[in-house]
Amino acid sequence: EQENVIDAEERLTQMMKTKMDLESQISDMRERLEEEEGTAASLSATKRKLEGEMSDLKRDLEGLETTLAKTEKEKQ
Repeated sequence: EQENVIDAEERLTQMMKTKMDLESQISDMRERLEEEEGTAASLSATKRKLEGEMSDLKRDLEGLETTLAKTEKEKQ
C-alpha cells in the first residue's frame, strides 16, 4: 500500500510539472498570437494605403495618356 501511495505521489508530481509546462506553452502561444495579429493588422493597413496610392497613380497615368492622345491628335 505504501508503494501505491508513493507511486501516486510521483505521478501527481509529474502531472503537475506537465501542467505547468503546458500552461507556459499556452502563455507563450498567446503572446505570439497577439504579436502576429498586430503584424497582420499593420500589414493590412499598409496594403490599404499602397492600394490607395496605386489607384491615384493609375488615375494620374490615365490623365496623362488622355492629354498625350489629345496633343498628338492636335498635331495632326
